[in-house]
Amino acid sequence: MTLRNLAKVTPKSDTARNNLAQYMNGNQYVKIEQKKENGRIIVSSQTNVDYWFWVDPPDDPHWYLEELK
Repeated sequence: MTLRNLAKVTPKSDTARNNLAQYMNGNQYVKIEQKKENGRIIVSSQTNVDYWFWVDPPDDPHWYLEELK
């Protein structure tokens, strides 16, 4: 798999830490599914493809997102 469309998320909040552990099996790497015009980025877990969420960088209260190049 190439690094294109991949990102690393780091939890900021307890909710995000719980979601990382419970739904993503602790794997911080996600696939970028879509970038919206308003800046919102929709991502899905690598290990649980049914788990999708969004990040509103750079001020998202739950997640830091680093796009991999």
